[in-house]
Amino acid sequence: MVTVKTLVGIPTYNGAHRVDWLLQSISMRTPKDADYRIVVCDDSGRAEHQEKTRAVVEKWKVNLPVTLIVNEKNIGLPSTWNKIVRSTESEHCILINDDIIVAPYWLESMTYFLDNNPKAGS
Repeated sequence: MVTVKTLVGIPTYNGAHRVDWLLQSISMRTPKDADYRIVVCDDSGRAEHQEKTRAVVEKWKVNLPVTLIVNEKNIGLPSTWNKIVRSTESEHCILINDDIIVAPYWLESMTYFLDNNPKAGS
């Protein structure tokens, strides 16, 4: 199992186009030397949606440390979150929706806060 400082988990359901925009923003706004891994989990349970998500993740693998998990059937958001969290050993886990665009310094700000606030959960 891979060990990283921060796991960024992205659950998706029929959202390949949203994941594409999100990964683009992560690529533009995350330092190249950051110690993180992105795990996208497709929970659609439908082959046509999963293939679209797979193509997006493959496209971004060149620039990002991203992997894809595919659920054989729809298991729901909480179970998908759990699957993502169990996929990679990390100090922090940040779960984000597939319909956002990250801001500049997003990862640095979040990990700084988590590192310096022992009562914050991650």
